[in-house]
Parts: sequence; structure tokens; C-alpha cells
Amino acid sequence: MPGDIGCDPLRVLVIEDEGLVALQLQQELRDLGYRVVGPASSVETALQLIDAESIEVALLDINLRGESALPVAAALHRRGIPFAVVTGYGTERMDGLLGQVPCLLKPFLASDLAELFRELLGRGRRSEREPRLGGAD
Repeated sequence: MPGDIGCDPLRVLVIEDEGLVALQLQQELRDLGYRVVGPASSVETALQLIDAESIEVALLDINLRGESALPVAAALHRRGIPFAVVTGYGTERMDGLLGQVPCLLKPFLASDLAELFRELLGRGRRSEREPRLGGAD
């Protein structure tokens, strides 16, 4: 498996309220060799999973059922968990903490997600565990 390079795969928390997007993220992350936690479709569920699970990386939609996901971003930041924003709104609405993290714009391709993880893990504390990524889609 591509993500298994002598250790357990990275655990990625998916925080996304759109069912089809969450399914796409889960499948593509598994294809890249990651272990998926979630998905969480609300701020409350995301915060519970952050407290209860061992999470190493997260993907965060900034708008969850009309609620700002900024409290989730703050919790991830406090714990030192690298994360990226997944959004269909564009980057012009992101400032402060959200403006400092990588962003994946919807709709996206599997190759976009792979590139995002190369960038995200290059910044993160666990970059030595980045899986080898396959060819372009």
C-alpha cells in the first residue's frame, strides 16, 4: 500500500458537510494510502473527534451547515495538527489563521489532493511519514 512505508498510515480527519465531497475525499485519501477518520459534518462532531481520536492531519471545510468552522481550525492549530482548508468559496474570504494554511478549491482532482498533501506535510510535524504518491490521474 502506498501509505504504508514501514509504519502505520497517517490518520486524516475529514471535516466536510457535503456528502458527495466527503465520499470523494475519503476514497481518494484511501487510494493515496491514508487512514480516514470521520467524516465530521458539523463543528460539534469535528471538535469531539479531535478530542477523542489520534489525528495527524485534517482537511477542513470552512462552512459546515452554515456555521463557521473557525473553532475547529483553532482547535487543530492549538494541538499542532497540520490542516488544509477545502472550500468552494475561494480564498478571498480567508484571513487570519485560515489565510495561513494550504487550500484546496472545489471541485478538485485526485492529483490536486496529492499535491496539497505534499505541501501540507512539508509544513507539518510528521513529514517523514508522507506516503509515496502515484502518477497523475
